[in-house]
Formats: sequence, structure tokens, C-alpha cells
Amino acid sequence: MNSELEKPEVTVIKCWDAVNVLMPKLAHSAAIAVPEKVIGSLSVVSKERLGTSLEWSPWKEALLSEDGTYAEQVNCTMFSTKTGSYRIPHVSIDIEDVKCFKVHGDEVDGAPVRLTFITNDGTSHSTLELDDMGYQELIAFLQERLMIERSVKDPHLCLVRDRRGRQRRQDLYDIPNQSAHFLQRFAKSPVTTAFLGLSKVHSMLMTAVDVLAPPMMEDGGPHGAMDTHRIPDFQLPPISMNNLQTTSNDDQDFEVISIKPPLELPPRHTVHRRAPLTATEWKSFFDSEGRITDEHAAEVKDIVFRGGVDVSLRKEVWKYLLGYYDWNATMEERRGKRELLAADYYRMKSQWSTISPEQEKRFSIWRERKDLIEKDVHRTDRNHPFFEGKSAALKVMNELLMTYCMLNFDLGYVQGMSDLLTPVMVIMEGDEVDTFWTFCGLMDSITHNFDMEKLMKELDHLSTLMKYLDPSLKRYIDANDPKLYFCFRWLLVHFKREFSFEDVMRLWEVLWTGRPCKNFHLLVAYAILDTEKNTLVENKFSSTEILRHINDLAMTINLEKTLELAESIYLQLIGAEELPSSIRKIIGLPIRQESSSENSPSRSSREPSKATESQRLNKTAGSPGAFEDHVFESS
Repeated sequence: MNSELEKPEVTVIKCWDAVNVLMPKLAHSAAIAVPEKVIGSLSVVSKERLGTSLEWSPWKEALLSEDGTYAEQVNCTMFSTKTGSYRIPHVSIDIEDVKCFKVHGDEVDGAPVRLTFITNDGTSHSTLELDDMGYQELIAFLQERLMIERSVKDPHLCLVRDRRGRQRRQDLYDIPNQSAHFLQRFAKSPVTTAFLGLSKVHSMLMTAVDVLAPPMMEDGGPHGAMDTHRIPDFQLPPISMNNLQTTSNDDQDFEVISIKPPLELPPRHTVHRRAPLTATEWKSFFDSEGRITDEHAAEVKDIVFRGGVDVSLRKEVWKYLLGYYDWNATMEERRGKRELLAADYYRMKSQWSTISPEQEKRFSIWRERKDLIEKDVHRTDRNHPFFEGKSAALKVMNELLMTYCMLNFDLGYVQGMSDLLTPVMVIMEGDEVDTFWTFCGLMDSITHNFDMEKLMKELDHLSTLMKYLDPSLKRYIDANDPKLYFCFRWLLVHFKREFSFEDVMRLWEVLWTGRPCKNFHLLVAYAILDTEKNTLVENKFSSTEILRHINDLAMTINLEKTLELAESIYLQLIGAEELPSSIRKIIGLPIRQESSSENSPSRSSREPSKATESQRLNKTAGSPGAFEDHVFESS
């Protein structure tokens, strides 16, 4: 019996050859070149007692080179050469578990189509790339088994509303009567299986609700056919009591209840980013003694905000952006400052390195911090070439973090700091002094992230932005995770685990400029949520599914598009006729004095025009007017 459970009977129903899987983006650069996509076969497989699934595996023969080998592992294939190795994930998707799928790009006849399937627990699976015929056949097969509708708000999102051919809807009482494979999965991975089970309970409850409100019909056909984009959106979003206002009527025995209009925002605009700061541009900002004037410093920040810094310049430019070097210091003054800071660094390093074992026995806080640092050093970015194996950089990382504890006794060491340190170490090429003081500048800018009360306040600010930018998304999130815990990791380590090493360095240097406003990182966070809104809301993701889906976005987010969207949202906010004080405070605009409507002058006489406001913002940020010259056009 056990052997039968381990090896269920497998039947291949349908198969497509030459189907590509897009390789996940690595968090760091690798010694071996990782292909953008890997070719393989996609099959529809029926397994006894396990149901029907979509399964993809690579063509091993296509991977092999003269010095390459591959090894089958659980759910993946490891491909290795003399210079390194990489993991090729397999795809296995239970068709009954599909919640939706995304069609990437335009569905043009004859062109390859990319699909990303998302299952009930919020997991985003590897993206498949099929030719047009394979795509049409796969969709036809899925339509035979699933009731699929295309999202009204996002034509690239296809939602699974129900399964076809059911004798009856699954009952909650069926859950204890799971087959043996369910129990095996639970024993092997109890947390994952439990979350998956809970997500299925949520899906069944939502299905039960759908029974009470059957789909609307249009043109005599079922609501949600794949070939229509005109599906009526008949569900009214819940109304917050904060949006209601009452007007009494002296002549009537009733009150008129109306809904206050949401914040009126102008259309978003398309913004354009530029190439990174070049060596020629950088050199042009120095005077004969090595100073950079305030005006030129502002211009550098504008360029960095718009395009980042060329890799070859980061070692120098980061020192200025993070306050290690003063912009208007001469070359001689910078050299003198570095000598003083080097002496400070080695003095603090000697303080902790000379603590005796006897002292350490009576210094519990120090022991705790030391143990935590040692653990984190050996599990932070170990796949990066700079830190892999028995790299000497691990010892340096340990010493840098221990020395920071001596500089900042109150904060000491908190998990997450090692994540922030590693990019600085890579850019400073292992120089302890430069790395330490540049890292200190980084920590000074985000120390509040390691204060739970202040971090929760940042999440509250993000929630406030969402309230005015998209009230419907805010209401949906409030019903599932009002504290925005799924964004916690983003803010704690400044998106370090959401982007590749190169992308996160580009993002950080953009944020360090302070452009175009205070708390721009919150607009970056909102831009990601705005991009994923339809997937979250139309699939009715629960809090667990939202968390899983957001975590699965790691290494898949397009940084440039996210930065463009975040800046576009900023321009949209400052273009609003009346911006609430709470929003003005979050993005660093001055709070206007309120006055009575009877005596208050017209808007044009009591507040600046949009052009004047833009000029004032540029002046406040120290910009010589780059934002005035920035060209943008309506979407």
C-alpha cells in the first residue's frame, strides 16, 4: 500500500515541446552566465489520487556543454560547470489549485506568449513561454476544466471563478477526509501545508458567497467568457463611515446622507529616466581644489535621482551621498578627515577585541550581540562571489558589525544590519575604514527602521498614502492586513531582499539623494502595491495569500518602471488642488494655515500655482531647477 502511494499511476494527457521557463533573477552576480530562459517540455499529467497538474521540466541535453553536468534534485535540476552552478526550477501546478494567471505582453498572433500561474495560497510559479499555437491549445484545455474570466480592470489578468463538471461543491466537512498524500505532505512540511489548507478554506467560503450572487449575464452569454473585455463590475465596494457626511433639512424629517468625494487627483504622467552619472560629468563638478559647490552638489543629486551612478564611480560618490565626505571639502580636508576617522575606527575596534573571556562572562548583552552577529555573518549573501566559501570578507563583516556596536551602544546589533552592510562592503572593495564610515552614514539615515514603534509609524504613513491614492485598495487591505505586515520586510532592510544586488544598489543611491521629496521610499512601496492591486483584489486574496504573493515578487519587480511610477505618483500628489495635511506632512510639504471660507481669499491668491510650487520644492530640496526642466507627458 505504501509503495503504491509513493508511486501513483501517471498518465500524460497532453504535451507541448519547446516550452521555455524564464529563469528567476539572481540576487547577485554569478561567476557562471545564467540564461534568461531554459527550454523544456510542458505536460498535462494525471496522477492517481493526486489529480491533474501542469508539469514542466528542462531538456537536459540542451543544457550540456563540454564541461557541464546536471543533477536531478527535488523540484529542480542543478546545472554545473567548472566556473559555477545554477538551479533550474521545475514547474508543477495542480490545475484544481489555480487561482489566476497573468498573460504578459500583447497577445499578437504568431508571437510567443508568457504565462505566470498563481495558485490559491498566493504562490507565483515560474513564468512559461509558449508559441502561439501552444498557448491557444493550453487555454482551450484549461477552459474545458475551469471557468475563466478576464479581468475588466487588467486585460492581462485571467481569473478562475470555478471548476467545471463538479458533481457538488466541496464541503467544509470534507477537509478531514483527505487522502493519504495530504497527510504525507503535512508530515513533511506542516506550516506550508497548513497555510495551503487555510487558503483553500478561504476559497471555498468565497465560492459559497458567489452562489448567493450568481454571475450576471451579458448578451445572452455567461459572465466572464475569455473572449470579452466587457464584464460588468457589479459588486459595490464597502463604504467607510469616514467617507459619509450628513446634511440636515429643517423642513423634512430626514437627513440626506451623501458620500464625500475622494481626493481629486490629476492624471498621472509618464516620466523619463536617464543614463547613470558618468565619470566625465562627475569630474566636471569639482573645482581646482577638489570642492563641489552646493549648487553642483544639488545637480549631482538630480542626476543620481534620475539615473543612478555608474558602477565605476560608486566607491567615491556613495561617500558623498552618505555624508562620509563633505561636498564642499577640499581634497586635503578630505584626506585629513579620513585619517582621523581611521584612527577612531581602529580605537573602537581595539575596545571590543580586547574584552577578556572573564569580562565577557559578566557582560550578557555583549555576548548576545556577539552570538547574533556570528550567526548572521555566516548566512548573509553567502552565494555572492564576494562572500562565498571561506572568504576573508566574512571575518571583516564580523569585525565591522562588532565595531558598530561600540559606536552605537544603544542600538547595538539588530538582525537586518548585515543585509545593509554587504552592498557597501562590495562597493568599497573590502576597505575597512571606508566601509565602516559609509555604512554608518547609511545607518544614520535609516536607524529608525530598527525601532519597532517608528517602523510601525512608517507602515501607518504608507496606509495613509493608500487611503487617499486608492481608497478601494485601502479598504481591501484593511479587511485582510490593516497593519501592512506584508510590507514589513520592504521597509526594515530598504527593499534589500526584493531586488537583485545591482538593482538594490541603484535603488538605494536614488533614495539617498532625498529627491524628489521626503519619504520617497514609501511612494516606491505604494507603486509596487499599485502594480499588484488587481491580482490581490480580484483574486480575493486573504492575508496569508497576500503575504505569500508579495514575498514571491522578490527578484521579479522591474526597478526602472517602479521608480518611474513612484515619481509619477509624487507629481500627481503635488498637482492636486487640495492636498490633505497628513499627506503634505508625509512627503515633506509645508502645512498650510486653515482659514474660514468667508474671509479666505481665492486659491490663486493664498497658495502658489503648480509651477511656483514646483520651483519652491526644487529650492527646498537644493535643486537648481532640474525638476522644472523635466519633461513629462500625459499617459
